[in-house]
Amino acid sequence: MGNRIILNELIYHGYGALDGIREVIQSKGYQKAVIFSDAYLKSSGLLEKVTDILEDTKMPYEIFT
Repeated sequence: MGNRIILNELIYHGYGALDGIREVIQSKGYQKAVIFSDAYLKSSGLLEKVTDILEDTKMPYEIFT
C-alpha cells in the first residue's frame, strides 16, 4: 500500500507569502506544519524566516529538504 498525503487547502508561496502568516496560523487552529525546501532556501536564510515564525507561534514542524 502506498503513502497517502492529504494537503490542506492553504499553500503560501512567492513574494510576500509570509506577511500575516502568524495570524492565519493562530486563527485556523493548525497543529503542525510541514515545510518542503531545498539547499538554496536553507543556505539563504529564507527557511529560517519560516521556522522563526513557527517557533514564535509554538507550532511544531517537520522540514524535508
